[in-house]
Amino acid sequence: MRLTNLAPDQLTAAQEDLYRMIAGGRRATGPQHFQLTDERGCLVGPFGVMLHEPAVGRRLQELGSALRFEVEISERLREIAILAVASVTACEFERYAHERIGLAAGLSPVELEQLAAGTFEGADAQEAAVHRFCRSLAEKVPSLDESAYQELRDVLGEALIVDLVVLAGYYVTLAHLLAVFDVPTPSH
Repeated sequence: MRLTNLAPDQLTAAQEDLYRMIAGGRRATGPQHFQLTDERGCLVGPFGVMLHEPAVGRRLQELGSALRFEVEISERLREIAILAVASVTACEFERYAHERIGLAAGLSPVELEQLAAGTFEGADAQEAAVHRFCRSLAEKVPSLDESAYQELRDVLGEALIVDLVVLAGYYVTLAHLLAVFDVPTPSH
């Protein structure tokens, strides 16, 4: 990793507050599909990067938490969306973390392979639309004509489209953080 991997005893007060929000917040409750900290107590993945700029990291963490725990999107659809973005951005950490969460959300190993390869079709029209839309969001700013938008709205609804645009943007941002700072993926 290109940044110092900050241990709990190296943190400023602002960093400590952010650390507690992540390591002791909603992500840390319930089933743990991957570790949030390493053996030294350092945050892993994008969370360790967020500590280096706590003012921004706090807002990113809050946005990620809202997307995961507060929006009206099923776990399965959310993981399809995240894994679609991870595939386009070649983000190994997000694939590592969210394949585990995806299994718990009901995605099969075959579906996970399809998502990684970008060939996922989905069990229904909504899943297929989420996959296509999130891939397009991660690839470039989409150009939707009125007909394409109406079709998407008919399948997904307006609120889910808003959630997916923000979710894809958030996970593209995380992919950029992980790539620029060469953050390793934990060994499986």
